[in-house]
Amino acid sequence: MRGLMLAALALVAPFSLGAVSAAKPIAAGSFVEWSSAKGPRAWTSGGVTATLTLRRKPDSVIPVITVSAPGLTPLRIEAEENYGSGTVYVGIGSLRTGEKPSVIVQSWTGGAHCCMHVAVASPAGRAFRLIEMGSWDGDQIAWPRDVSGDGVADFVFRDQSFLYTFGSYAGSWPPPLVINLRGLKSVDVSTNPAFRPLYAAEIDEVRMACLDDGDALSGGACAGYLATAARLGQFDAAWARVARTKVDSGAIRAFLRKQGYIR
Repeated sequence: MRGLMLAALALVAPFSLGAVSAAKPIAAGSFVEWSSAKGPRAWTSGGVTATLTLRRKPDSVIPVITVSAPGLTPLRIEAEENYGSGTVYVGIGSLRTGEKPSVIVQSWTGGAHCCMHVAVASPAGRAFRLIEMGSWDGDQIAWPRDVSGDGVADFVFRDQSFLYTFGSYAGSWPPPLVINLRGLKSVDVSTNPAFRPLYAAEIDEVRMACLDDGDALSGGACAGYLATAARLGQFDAAWARVARTKVDSGAIRAFLRKQGYIR
């Protein structure tokens, strides 16, 4: 996949007063859906504006998002090249208590099960900077919320390393994966005990999916069960249950150790 491209822009007329005057207000921490059929649009919240236009190619379109705010150098983002409507999801809001709003851009990469590419335009110094969040299986994400209560928004994804590893896509049970932004880097903070409620909310369902059949085809569910249990400090008890099934628990244990769920 091509990934998002960026370029810092000078404060010139096409990205200043004209775009801001036409911008429509949106609620902080919410997304708007935009496609090429809607034509150029601009949205604003908290003094930050996202202007959406389009770059056409012979057989495809590339959505272009320009992020701007007074006193900051704008950032131009080219979203994933698209062979359809060029749909993207754009939201504006603060990702840390007391911080100027950032802009989150989500665009579809294409493929049978994949992927939504996520990127953040974050204020840093006197400019907006791009933080790549990667491509994630599934639909668009909701605006990240502060799950741990530390004043930092938590991006909750799924650990895609579990997909297809012990079964089919439908038979895979990837556990939650939590990412925070620290400066201009994305950091996996899933092991923080503050996120245990995310895993506790899923443990019963994934345990039943693993143990109800307990045959060799339950590997995807059992891998998810053991990973979720490990996050909750319940791995030994879960391991004792899975070891009595026909699942190749040894392969799962080696995988979880490699992925950092257990030692």
